[in-house]
Amino acid sequence: MIHQRYARARVFLVRAGIALIIPSVACLALAMAGFMRADVFAIGGNSGLRTIAAVAVFGCFMAAIGYWDDFERD
Repeated sequence: MIHQRYARARVFLVRAGIALIIPSVACLALAMAGFMRADVFAIGGNSGLRTIAAVAVFGCFMAAIGYWDDFERD
């Protein structure tokens, strides 16, 4: 019962999480290779790499929550 009730929310979390992971990993790779300046993403005195990595980690958490499967035990 629980699986069907939250199916749309879980699909949204997975898709939104992956949508955050892909561009942030691309930005990290470009910034570390020197093709892009990471300072553009600096927020609150933190380095831009830290901000980009935080977005990637947040996307991973969202996708993990969406993939989590709570089986009811009889």
